[in-house]
Order: sequence, then C-alpha cells, then structure tokens
Amino acid sequence: EQPPLDVCAAFVTEGGNLEAKNVIHVVTPIHYSFDTPQFNHNLIEICILNALQLAMHRQAKTVCIPSISTGGACFPMDIVATLTIDTAANWASLNDTGSVKHIKICNFNGEEYETYKRVFNQIKVRM
Repeated sequence: EQPPLDVCAAFVTEGGNLEAKNVIHVVTPIHYSFDTPQFNHNLIEICILNALQLAMHRQAKTVCIPSISTGGACFPMDIVATLTIDTAANWASLNDTGSVKHIKICNFNGEEYETYKRVFNQIKVRM
C-alpha cells in the first residue's frame, strides 16, 4: 500500500493506452479561499516545477501540462493559466532542461483553450 503523498508531490505511472509512455501526476492543492492567494499560487507553481523536474529526471522529450487544479479544486482558470505559462517559461529559460525539448499546454475544452490563448497573448506582450 502506498503511503499518502504530500501536496505538490509528483509521481509517475505508465501511460497505458495513451500515446505517452508515462504520465506524471502531481498532488494538487485545493483552493479553499481567496484569503491566502499567494500561498495557493506558490503551491501551483511548485506542482508545475516538480512535474517538470521529474520529467527531466525521467528523460522525457515532451511534457504536456494540463490546467492544474481548475476542476474540483476550484482554482480560477485565468490565474492558473498565468502561473502555468510563466512557471514553465521561466523554468525552461533558467535551467538546463536536459532531455525536455517541448513543453505543451493541453486543454480539455474550448473555455480552457480560449483562456490560455488570451493569457498567452497578454504574457507575450509583456515580454
């Protein structure tokens, strides 16, 4: 039996019937309230960084990141989109990414796609 994992812990399973060889999972935080948003934002960033580091350690070539914690965990999608794009871009620019050559964002519906597209365009203008 697997002991409980801490929030932000990353672990790998086989990809099963997916095209991916492996799937990296992270234990995501739940967005309890807006009273401590910076704490919650830091946890999302740590989840993304842990997944990227584990992908590099496992010698993955491509990493696909979903909209972490925006479903049942109730994080606002626009905030998560900004954190995801910024965190992944900063990680790639500041680190030797090893085998990781591509970081992709995977969206599951039109709302996610439009949100990430809008946020990406806002970030691109800042750069």
